[in-house]
Amino acid sequence: MSPQIKCLLIFSLFFFGNVTAQDKQIDSLKVLLSAEITTAKKINLLADIGEAYFDGQIQHDSAYFYTEQSYNLAKDMRHEASEGRALFNLGLINTSLGQFDAALGNYKRTRDLVLKLNSTRNLSVIYSNIGGLYLDMEDMEEARSNYLKAIDISVQDGDSIGLAIDYINLGETEFKSGNITMAKEHLEYSLELSKLLQIEFASLHLNYANVLLAFDKKDEAETQAQLALKLSKEEEDLNAESDAHYLLSDIYRTSGDFEKALFHFENHAAISDRLNTAKEMSKVEILQLKAELSKNKDQLSLISQRAKLMKTIYILVALGVILITVLLFRQLKIVRMTNQIHEVQKRLVKGELDNRELNKQNRNASAYDAAVSQDLELQKK
Repeated sequence: MSPQIKCLLIFSLFFFGNVTAQDKQIDSLKVLLSAEITTAKKINLLADIGEAYFDGQIQHDSAYFYTEQSYNLAKDMRHEASEGRALFNLGLINTSLGQFDAALGNYKRTRDLVLKLNSTRNLSVIYSNIGGLYLDMEDMEEARSNYLKAIDISVQDGDSIGLAIDYINLGETEFKSGNITMAKEHLEYSLELSKLLQIEFASLHLNYANVLLAFDKKDEAETQAQLALKLSKEEEDLNAESDAHYLLSDIYRTSGDFEKALFHFENHAAISDRLNTAKEMSKVEILQLKAELSKNKDQLSLISQRAKLMKTIYILVALGVILITVLLFRQLKIVRMTNQIHEVQKRLVKGELDNRELNKQNRNASAYDAAVSQDLELQKK
């Protein structure tokens, strides 16, 4: 998860209540919104819908629309906490869309509201996000200054989680400034904190992998990048996942494993396209990777064909076993039904014979009774 997104989660957790989970059904929220008559709840539902769209990392226009509606309603009602929540989220959306000036303005307005509400913890989060914005704008001095302010407040408040995130961001800033050794120190400190807190961030392992690669520690960098990829998938952070694939592609390219390099670069490109943030993927880079991969094309093709053949054999064997099993059960069922029919027929025949014998006995008894009655009548006469 990128530091900025993590800051959104912490900010909402401590300042505005629980953040809507990414898997929250937006349609259900809209149904609740349409039925709600309380203004305060409408403000929250609008914000929840905006956050749900933003968490999906795709429909930023919808995220902006609902968040702006929440802000306007909160401002009309003079609900400053909800107003700050909306402004902060608008800043995040602006940042994702590359609207840095608008984002900076919204973050600073949020900062002013938080200062008014005397919430220093939230102020740390805002400074961290302002630092992230300056980092995106490649203003390293401002980024470093705001991250250091965030660290001071996190230390003051005893916010260990916030401190771990602040050092991730500061480490990334130093890395991009060319201060590799300092970046390594900050990130390793964050790793220690994260271990103590029993939490993990994809962005931490991703940044640390970059630093290790800069020190030419490819094996360690690969381990960290794979962990970053795993965590980014668990966190459903597409940006971090895309970056992890790109870094792994770079690691495997320098190691000469062009098959894996191509695999991860194509995944990076696919996710970037999905996010609509890829400005124009380098087709030349993919062609170069394919050219290197083609050197081993025959061997790879043979392995692939062999794997396909074995897979086909396994499928046919499995189908044969299933077919034999079905036929066996069917035959057993037929035998069982035949035996049942024979039993029924036996019972019917036996019943018919018994009925006939009974009828015969009844007829003989009736004839005998009639003869006896006739003899008695003659005797009387």
